[in-house]
Amino acid sequence: MAPLPGMATCFEMERETHAEFEAFIQCRNTLGEPRYEITHHYFGENFVGLFSFDLKSAGLVCYEYEFNGQTTGECRTASIRGVSSQYESRHGIVNMINLEEGKLEEIDQAYEKADLFRYPDSPEEVMIENCFVVVENKRQFFMGYRENSQFMDLSNCLIRFERFMKKNYKLFLN
Repeated sequence: MAPLPGMATCFEMERETHAEFEAFIQCRNTLGEPRYEITHHYFGENFVGLFSFDLKSAGLVCYEYEFNGQTTGECRTASIRGVSSQYESRHGIVNMINLEEGKLEEIDQAYEKADLFRYPDSPEEVMIENCFVVVENKRQFFMGYRENSQFMDLSNCLIRFERFMKKNYKLFLN
């Protein structure tokens, strides 16, 4: 079956060599908006991550490298707009919540209504992960993020979301 427009597109490959474990993950967004691409490459104890988000408006590009216990990374923007508070896609409305603004009540409300997907599992874990993705119903999506260098953490939550979408894409075909 050929991928449908809007169908989750995550490619994952793992292999074990004689010396170390290697994993490669590459995902594109399912929802249409906001557009993002994620590439994570784990090899041994090392990591390379690239994440682009809403290049059309927010223009965010992040990278993170971890080699031999040393980590470096940053996010750069090519726009003065920043991340929009809401995106409309063919699948529904995506509400973006900036965790820096301390909207704990808004996070709790999103988690209370979540009936299809949530990562992390509880609102208490959000500040540890520095991100969250919640699907309230087939038309309401919530994504939480931190600005600046921690924006890269959103890519981890989005990979979990894309894995869910890949397994459950039929829920959203209407």
